[in-house]
Amino acid sequence: MSWEDEIEEWKASFSESIDKLKKDFPSECLNSLLGILKEFEGRGLYAVAIYHCGNYSGYLLPTVLCDEGLEVAAKKYVESDNLTLSELKSCLRWSPCDSPFHDLSHEFGFTKTMLHLDNICGLMEELDSLLEEYDLYDDNDDSDEYIRALLSIKGVLNNTIRQVLADSRFESYRSSGGIVYLTCGDTSHEDITHNVSFVNGDFHAEKVSRELDLASSLFIKRLKRAQR
Repeated sequence: MSWEDEIEEWKASFSESIDKLKKDFPSECLNSLLGILKEFEGRGLYAVAIYHCGNYSGYLLPTVLCDEGLEVAAKKYVESDNLTLSELKSCLRWSPCDSPFHDLSHEFGFTKTMLHLDNICGLMEELDSLLEEYDLYDDNDDSDEYIRALLSIKGVLNNTIRQVLADSRFESYRSSGGIVYLTCGDTSHEDITHNVSFVNGDFHAEKVSRELDLASSLFIKRLKRAQR
């Protein structure tokens, strides 16, 4: 079998997995978000981060960002840190990994979606091996296949989240300023604001961007104080 045939065979398998993801993620995303809204009512819920492993496959878990959790996260650091409680809250506001509600996959997870993403993760590893084996990473047209696949997964996830959030049952949450967005660890501010904007609109993205800039400035302030 030629490398062209192997790539085409891979594309067919990938397309089938993407179709399964498109079929099952919408209902699981809807049920997860509705459950979270009910569970965290009155607890200052301001965002739900749909957290992935960095390449949009492998795992996907809901993380809650709320005032209650932010207070808990900030108090963990305040006694040993050189920032005030208020400053720490600003610093940690958009840090899903610091939220005490980081992984709610047991209560509000995406069971079928996770199976599809696990399969897609294996396919991405297979594609990487094919591109390496046939030295196709040196050919721009063919090495782009990996990027196109990643963007395809990201597109399904982002589009689904946006469609689900448009449901009338989230109108009150949206009108209160609540958002839902796709993210991962060690990602850029630009990637966060892009995903926020795609799902929730530019107004919310600009607000998040300002708060991320504040968090960055406070982090620098913290380092400078520590060096004194």
